[in-house]
Amino acid sequence: RLLSPVTTNVVEPGLSSYYIPGDFKQCAEVDLRKATEIDITSTLSLTPFRNKARAFGLVFEGYISTFQDGIHTFSTSSDDGSQLLIDDILVVDNDNKHAAFELTSSVNLARGLHKIQIKYFQAGGNGELRVYMAEPGNTKHEISPGLLFH
Repeated sequence: RLLSPVTTNVVEPGLSSYYIPGDFKQCAEVDLRKATEIDITSTLSLTPFRNKARAFGLVFEGYISTFQDGIHTFSTSSDDGSQLLIDDILVVDNDNKHAAFELTSSVNLARGLHKIQIKYFQAGGNGELRVYMAEPGNTKHEISPGLLFH
């Protein structure tokens, strides 16, 4: 099923980011309403949050721009859990506590803007979050800041 683009007047660069302190075991426990810091970020990175706490949750949300119709492949590489939703559909479910692990899945998107949400939690130890996309006929790459809007 081809997912139609969303209609929005919002076209500011970057994604909204929510930092949620706490000790989590699953992405479902990461609650936006408990965010202590809300910001706009241009990259999907843990760097601004690394020295804040050993255990925390993050949510990035906004829109991703796609340039062609077809199967788009998304991946998250995370230590600990991560989930990626497109248009409120869970596409990549790399949840639960685990060492660095990459999981990939695909979704059929029409050209245009689509809602994107990435949930992540760090449960102590090393942390990693990388988010990749491959558009139809192209190779996988980390999602470029130029594709992200809020």
